[in-house]
Amino acid sequence: MGIVSKSSSDRRATGDGAIKVFIRVRPLTLDFGHLVPSEHVRITPRERVPDPENGDLIQVSGDQTMQISDDEFRFEKVFEADVLNQPIFDVVGEPAVQKCMEGFNTSIFAYGQTGSGKTHTMLGTETDPGILRLAVKSIIDRCNACTVRRYLLRFECVEIYNEEVCDLLSTSLKKLKIVDHALKGPLCISDQKGDKHETEHFVTSANEVNALIDTGLKSRHVAAHAMNATSSRSHTLFMLYITGTHVAAGKRLQGCLNLVDLAGSERVNRSGAQGERMKEACAINKSLSCLSDVFVAIGNKQTHIPYRNSKLTHLLAPCLGGDGKTLMFVNVAPEDSSVEETLCSLKFASQVNSCELGGRTGGSGVKRNVQMIDDAGKENVPKKANTAGAPPKPPAASSSRRTSIAPAASGATKPTTRRSSMAPVSEAQTPAKRPAAGGASESKIPRRL
Repeated sequence: MGIVSKSSSDRRATGDGAIKVFIRVRPLTLDFGHLVPSEHVRITPRERVPDPENGDLIQVSGDQTMQISDDEFRFEKVFEADVLNQPIFDVVGEPAVQKCMEGFNTSIFAYGQTGSGKTHTMLGTETDPGILRLAVKSIIDRCNACTVRRYLLRFECVEIYNEEVCDLLSTSLKKLKIVDHALKGPLCISDQKGDKHETEHFVTSANEVNALIDTGLKSRHVAAHAMNATSSRSHTLFMLYITGTHVAAGKRLQGCLNLVDLAGSERVNRSGAQGERMKEACAINKSLSCLSDVFVAIGNKQTHIPYRNSKLTHLLAPCLGGDGKTLMFVNVAPEDSSVEETLCSLKFASQVNSCELGGRTGGSGVKRNVQMIDDAGKENVPKKANTAGAPPKPPAASSSRRTSIAPAASGATKPTTRRSSMAPVSEAQTPAKRPAAGGASESKIPRRL
């Protein structure tokens, strides 16, 4: 291996709103004849490095046939190819679920090149369930075990395909608009005609959620190309909203768990995409580039964050804008043929690793969504002096109505503050005229009526 340069991952954010990044290496498969792991990607656990507090070490090196430079990266955790989903969930998923139950908006992303194992990480298999299904089970179990709060759960599943938002739980794949709500942020609640369209489904068990997940996956756009036999052609968002009411304490917690299975970035010369696949690849790469721009802007603490440059970042703005906690899996493939894509993914992960939410505008970090309620479970809203629909109070004549034009009451003396321009002037009140220059009296100028 050649000389290894320092990576930007050394600037990893460590605050309360820091985005945590985890690397996962996909197992070797026979799908495309890959049986030998790449010698150009090396992983060293933190226990075997001089400064273990900086996380696991992953190194990438090139050779004469690769147009890449040697580099190294440090991340919170690097999961190697032989690790199953359950141990990964214990490290990453359980803390995210806990934060969600406490009233935080929590997001978990799966990012990487096409065919790097993102969907397997999120959904898994029947024998090795993924992060999404494990998180749902953990949340349902926690809700059932809690005796002091009443929980209400809502689930929705949408995809972003060619910059169109579609409801995967609708039989017609209804296209939706992103509507901005003053308090809740961007919401997909209207169809293209502006009619209200509910995408949320109330759920009470893990079986109900899993059935909805399976329904949504059947509608998701997938296709085969040279790099992946079942390549996702859209970004899929699974959203579970949690409302926990503690009537005795007069509090209501509202959290949301967003699990985002991003479509894979791809090089067209490797995937062989043509026609419709080419159009899909361009839309995928554009939205991923916009996501990268958002993370760069957040990391640089810019005053303007370009959320509206894509439907993906627009829809996720509430979670990325400082009011949530974000975790990201960056999946990499272990073959020699994917080393260049692996290096690009790790550089993107380093950018994300240096971001901290909630501190861009001098705030105190991520926000917990807590509302005060009354005994009936209704939200307490402070009363205003003049509520909507109430008749306004008559203004006081002395403060809101000009004294100079206010009519005087019968028999009352006119106020002394009446403007002299409108009051009659007596001869005794007429000021003495100043003589003009040279002793001549000043000419009279008629008053304009």
